[in-house]
Amino acid sequence: MEIYEIVGKYAIKGINQDVGQTPYKGTLELVVNSNNKINAFWTIGADQTQEGVGFLRMIFL
Repeated sequence: MEIYEIVGKYAIKGINQDVGQTPYKGTLELVVNSNNKINAFWTIGADQTQEGVGFLRMIFL
């Protein structure tokens, strides 16, 4: 798998770890930046946004 194969926009859904286990849904967009790192942009609900940076690490056994 190459880093560019995961680029795109994804629908996400999950359950928060709060007492009520509140469900959420939104979108996640993955983009490769100029340093070959992955920029991640989350939008949860209508207005909660978060950003992060990561990398793809492949391990073959």
